[in-house]
Amino acid sequence: MDLFDGALRQYIHRGDKNKILVDNNGIAILRRMKELEDNGKTLKESLNIVKQEVNQERQTPTDSTQDLNVKLVETLEKQIAFLEEQLRIRDREIERLHTIIETQLPQLPPSKEPKKENIGWLRRLLSKIWL
Repeated sequence: MDLFDGALRQYIHRGDKNKILVDNNGIAILRRMKELEDNGKTLKESLNIVKQEVNQERQTPTDSTQDLNVKLVETLEKQIAFLEEQLRIRDREIERLHTIIETQLPQLPPSKEPKKENIGWLRRLLSKIWL
């Protein structure tokens, strides 16, 4: 029987020269199994208990995770409110500028560029002169 199959295998890795490396979570699991063994449980019973505890931890978020989620939601709500206020300010500024443009700026004088028909006439004249 492979003792560390499934969920427990993720805490155990092979290193240089095929050494077995156990991360901090794996060490905590091994300590818990030793504690259960010291309390009279068999290795198989200890393994089953630890697997149940690991699965239970995955399903129920810890208080710190819940606190973190609450703080994250609060921060996002504040950010959304700030951005909405910035949009309202921008919209008011756009309206103010439209009002200035419509009421306070004088009408622009007519364009001083020659009309297209004049440009054609000018080209014909220049082409005759330069030939």
